[in-house]
Amino acid sequence: MIKNFFYLLRYKILFICYYYPYIFSHKPLCEKFSKDTFKLFNSVFFCRGCFFLYSGLILTLFLNSFVKPCWNIIYIGLLTSIVFSYPNIYKKIPRIFKDIIRLSNGFVIGFVILLIIKGYIFAGILGIILVHFIKKIYNNLRAKNKLKDCDGCIELESGKTCSGYSLQTRQLLIFEEAFSRKLGLRANIKEI
Repeated sequence: MIKNFFYLLRYKILFICYYYPYIFSHKPLCEKFSKDTFKLFNSVFFCRGCFFLYSGLILTLFLNSFVKPCWNIIYIGLLTSIVFSYPNIYKKIPRIFKDIIRLSNGFVIGFVILLIIKGYIFAGILGIILVHFIKKIYNNLRAKNKLKDCDGCIELESGKTCSGYSLQTRQLLIFEEAFSRKLGLRANIKEI
């Protein structure tokens, strides 16, 4: 069991070392999705929605030290996030408003965490259940829409990995070769 733990830990560390530029990139890196991804530090691709979500969460936790939360604003933010995150509404609004909604979602998650930290355990757990339940419903609805994201792309019917994922695929192959060498499975394989 301990051996398996260290094996998994070694695997995860090596994976992060090789694949870190793409860990937070969820969409193809092609022209069609170029507005959905930021390139940070000139090498790390970061999903735009996740960037604003995590920024909202971190900002909430940071500002908690300086600002007393206004519960009315929190409830309005929660309601706004729920309504405008609904996939059929979300996909039709401009990118800047999507960023604001994702930031708002991060605030909501941050405030749920703060409820637990401040000792409002029941309210915090209720918040976690609500956020999880809504996320599950919306993800199921989004999964149906994602099948249509690449409609019209000529690469879709080629049967090969699309060029939008070529960087990620190449990096995964390099990682797999490196991990195989570390395990001693492949001793004399040249670098890709």
